[in-house]
Amino acid sequence: VWWQPPAETLRRPERLVAQAMAIGTGEDADRIEAIVGPDAMRRVLAGAPAGIFGSRRWDYWHLRLGYGRTPPLPTRSA
Repeated sequence: VWWQPPAETLRRPERLVAQAMAIGTGEDADRIEAIVGPDAMRRVLAGAPAGIFGSRRWDYWHLRLGYGRTPPLPTRSA
């Protein structure tokens, strides 16, 4: 999360995990999963705010984490 100081990023580790899932490489994803585990990644995915994931990564992570179907992307409330 390049736009904020590291200390601020670490106050919300779920945001760091979400960013790694959304824009990281396959190697980044493997490292994050090894550190936090798939259950934490599922929680991050379930609570992802609108705008973090694009449709391809949203589908990918639901498949990789064992979901049977992919729900619609989160949307911003009006």
